[in-house]
Amino acid sequence: MCKAIEHGAGAGGSAQAAGSASGRQARAVRFGPRAFLLLCFAVVGNAQAADQRFALLLDTDNDSTTGCVVSTASGPVSGVDQVLTTIVTTTNSGATVSRIERQTCSAGSLGAANVLNPGSWSAGLGNGANGTAAIETAIALDLLPTSGAMRVTPASTNSTGGQDIAAAFLVPLGAPASSGPPVPAPLSQVALLLLTATLIALAFWWRRRFPAQFNVAISLCLVAVSTLVWAASVVLDGNISDWSGVAPAVTSPQSGPVDADMLAIYWQKDASSVYFRIDADVRADASPAATITVSAGAGQSITLPAAASLIGSATRNPAGALTLAWSKTTGPGTVTFATPTLASTSATFSQSGSYGLTLTATDGANSNSATVTVTVADAPQSPTITVNAGADENITLPATATLAGSAAVTPAGAIVYGWSYLSGPPAAVLFADTTRAGTTVTFDQPGDYVLRLTATANALSNHADVTIHVVDTGPALAAIPDRQLALGATMKLVLAG
Repeated sequence: MCKAIEHGAGAGGSAQAAGSASGRQARAVRFGPRAFLLLCFAVVGNAQAADQRFALLLDTDNDSTTGCVVSTASGPVSGVDQVLTTIVTTTNSGATVSRIERQTCSAGSLGAANVLNPGSWSAGLGNGANGTAAIETAIALDLLPTSGAMRVTPASTNSTGGQDIAAAFLVPLGAPASSGPPVPAPLSQVALLLLTATLIALAFWWRRRFPAQFNVAISLCLVAVSTLVWAASVVLDGNISDWSGVAPAVTSPQSGPVDADMLAIYWQKDASSVYFRIDADVRADASPAATITVSAGAGQSITLPAAASLIGSATRNPAGALTLAWSKTTGPGTVTFATPTLASTSATFSQSGSYGLTLTATDGANSNSATVTVTVADAPQSPTITVNAGADENITLPATATLAGSAAVTPAGAIVYGWSYLSGPPAAVLFADTTRAGTTVTFDQPGDYVLRLTATANALSNHADVTIHVVDTGPALAAIPDRQLALGATMKLVLAG
């Protein structure tokens, strides 16, 4: 049972009651040198970059004229004989006390940090005042003077350099007036495993050296393992049940930076250690935003009616499920995807043109997309040639017929023309130029003449016909001079042409 302890706080001093630890298990806070080294190696792999540092500047003789000067957010603090720093490592899943370090002042300078405790217990997120973290730490009394009072100044620094400081308070040194019986407290799991392994190894060594006394050695090991306890009043686990009835030594407004802002500092002690609880605004790190990388593949050209083979890809960091979807973002026609939810699929097009096809990937909260260009050409056409010989005509001799023929070829190419006399009177038909689509033709007698225009290109040939209707004006009549005839007389006219 830990008895309530009277102690000064600040300049005026105040009372603080040490909480009862009856029936509670407690964590070991002192280690032998070998166990300490082994534990250091066991936890070194847990160190993280996001370390929040909570320092207690200890003026162990309460004399500001001795010791070192330490810079803080509110200016220098003098008289610092030791610095007890509790490192809290934050991740996106929580926060853990990763170690406790101690520095001592010598000749006006702080020495290198030594690890007092390898940590590995919870930082008590949400268990402190106003939902803050309850960070528990401790220092053994044998590292402090045996009498007098110790001035403690809390100072903190987060992983980005943000700082906070709380008011100083006094802790009386020396053992409590009446500490009561020690409370059994199991070792941490790591320490217990290491010490158990050591005892087992020692037992087998004993068996080899003293075979006759092996049973005695085994019995001693079992007794030792079952009684591996140290007296302590606080379990360093981030829970505050063992701080019941303990008032804060100092409080501070919630105004500092996240992961450094201290709201309240508590302390209590037993026959072996001084325990501190720092309630600070420590939070789990925000989960890193997922990044999604998308590729829609390389651009391509196809000719109808072929389909485009789309080879896309999408990845998420950290790994996670993705939903994929292909869509048309630009293009003149309709695009049909074989399986639009797969990264690799095929697409068909309703007409030629340039199309932008987009692959989008989403995890429900984040998304990304990429676009590929597919150029679609029309299917090649079969070669064709069409011929027009012009409209039928009616002419009167000796007029000339004007022919206005034409031809078109696909694909484009040079066209060779040829006019010919297909049918009509056995008379002379004279073309001005048979190799031109537009030309003239003359006839020497009336009748209906069928003329043919033939066009040849790209090894293809076609033709069209036109009919020319030719008429004759008849013989020419000589002029008859004027005659005067008496009424009732007769006149005979003879026409000669």
